[in-house]
Amino acid sequence: MDEQPDLKKARTMALRYLTYRARTAQELEKYLQKKNCQPALVVEIMTEMRDYGYIDDARYAADYISYRKAGKYGEKRIRYELLNKGVNRAVVSAELENSICDEEELEMIKELIRKRMPADGKYDNKWFGRQFAYLARRGYKESLVMKTLQEYRGYDD
Repeated sequence: MDEQPDLKKARTMALRYLTYRARTAQELEKYLQKKNCQPALVVEIMTEMRDYGYIDDARYAADYISYRKAGKYGEKRIRYELLNKGVNRAVVSAELENSICDEEELEMIKELIRKRMPADGKYDNKWFGRQFAYLARRGYKESLVMKTLQEYRGYDD
């Protein structure tokens, strides 16, 4: 096996980087570029890692969605984070469509609101505003958040 020393070094760096946790293709590519690997080597290593199944953005997206859903994050935030990690928009949309539905999100919103109920049982406008902002930051759709908060306010629109 007569390999170039640079190729072997780049492969070792890539494998070591992938050992710590799953990565997207973009994360690995940026890592190799940051380590001053030649562009031709980066392309070759990326192809190798895809061929061996070490990099699979669809699998990464599915695992990431499951992990973030368990942490009670909404679809919008998960989509934003995956896109920032370099996962293809079509892959993200397909995986989210298979993994998250509005009914699930409604249940997660209700659970989060129940945990944050005021001790005195008083729901003033300030409390509702804070809950809306909190749930929006967690990536839930505004329409679902409003619907749930209106139930606690005692009326439906």
